[in-house]
Amino acid sequence: MKINIRFIIIPLWGILVTISEIARAQNYEAVKTDASYYFYDSSANHLIAVKIDSVAQSGDDILYFNFPQIRPNEDAFCHIPNGASWLGDPVTQKPGGIFLFRTIDSQSGNQTDTMVIKTQSSLNETWKFSNFPFSNDIIEAQVIAIANTTFLGIVDSVKIITLTRKDAAGLVVPDAINDEEIRLSKNYGLIRLPKFDDFNEYIRFYEITGKTNPETGNINPDLGSVYDFEVGDEIHTRYFSNWYNYTTSTEKWTIKRVTGKSISPTNDWKAYKYDICFLKTFKTSPEWIPENETGHQSVADTIFLNSAFAVEFARQPDQTFFDPASNWMLSTTAVLKLQRTAKFLNYNYPFSPNYPPDSCWNMVLVDGACDPYYIKGLGGPYYDCPSNLFWYSLVEEVIYYKKGSETWGTPLNCDSLLQVGTEEYDIKEDVKFYPNPTTGKVTITLPAATKFPCELLLTDISGRVADIFILSSNTQFIDITDLKPGLYFARLVYENELMYIGKIMKQ
Repeated sequence: MKINIRFIIIPLWGILVTISEIARAQNYEAVKTDASYYFYDSSANHLIAVKIDSVAQSGDDILYFNFPQIRPNEDAFCHIPNGASWLGDPVTQKPGGIFLFRTIDSQSGNQTDTMVIKTQSSLNETWKFSNFPFSNDIIEAQVIAIANTTFLGIVDSVKIITLTRKDAAGLVVPDAINDEEIRLSKNYGLIRLPKFDDFNEYIRFYEITGKTNPETGNINPDLGSVYDFEVGDEIHTRYFSNWYNYTTSTEKWTIKRVTGKSISPTNDWKAYKYDICFLKTFKTSPEWIPENETGHQSVADTIFLNSAFAVEFARQPDQTFFDPASNWMLSTTAVLKLQRTAKFLNYNYPFSPNYPPDSCWNMVLVDGACDPYYIKGLGGPYYDCPSNLFWYSLVEEVIYYKKGSETWGTPLNCDSLLQVGTEEYDIKEDVKFYPNPTTGKVTITLPAATKFPCELLLTDISGRVADIFILSSNTQFIDITDLKPGLYFARLVYENELMYIGKIMKQ
């Protein structure tokens, strides 16, 4: 941590007064410098960070600087990588434990209003927290309780501060901000707080979800924690893409099981061995006849923890960095996926050569840009992408994982994957399911030579029979609305003779 403090000579009594002030401030401080703190808004599925990387003193004030973020410049035409933090850099601590936070105008990037937190306030004390935007009203803060509270497995004294909108006469004005809470921990600072930079535009409050030193809860995933496996761990994935105006479609189901692990003595790389089982289906218009490929293989992979990518990947959520390989300015977005922290790489800002470096970056104008994401302990990259110039759908997702005793999702079955498509049947191109994928109701058409009555068995990817239908005509409707979303294998059987194997995707 970089500390830039201006030293001055003061008399002994001044030193004693300063020490007394510091002692009182240490009882409750809004901003802490001993660790990185992480906060989460479940409504937006967004994780943000506080990591004070420099502290300065200006007279009697102490200035705290969080890491910079992407902000528009004054004319909003360009973006700069070293804009103010969501805390509203700098956070200013005044004597008496008064902390000032500033909002940032989303268009100009300039600081606007100031919000005040009085950390040494007593029970029932009130003060002006901020001006209410676009009116003469104010937002008043009041300490309504001081009590021991548990968070992240920690017990600490916490001040609960409520916010209320009031007019010039001091009367309460109905508003969504009323009764929202800010929570201030005695030893860990703010544990519930608004996102200060856009406070005048959105009412978004974040609660503490993790911290470092020591590590606890949800924290920033780095490459080492993303690729953190043990022998026996399993990750089951689904890949799907429609390319070039639906002319080709690919779907792949994969089971990856960790069979070996080694770490370098200097902890600068991790090497893994995997047992991989997969089913890949490829279709081409206009016939859309599936071509299946299956495989069972052993592969190895090494993760280099001191690579340039690993170093940049370790940046804090929303912190910017420059990728020299692409000549782009990147940022990251942290969320929770599958009960774990995940990080998106946002490839949004290429450098404009018409301006000096770091002075003008412009967001890419692409129809549906596709940013990869990585999940702590589950690897990556994964994708969940809308249509754009090159594809109409691109998805790679985890559908099941097992890590020690922890499991999530519905597992695939390797034997079921390998058996699909290994046998050929004369009538398979004449059996049609539509729509496929489906949200529930499916029309089935069968060739004239089909013998009736026959059974249609739907089994899930674990091999369990999900439903059975009796078919008695060449065109028939079935309803699978009650089945869970996922892939189902369709087997057409007449008097115990298997006539057809296909797939139905339930959305």
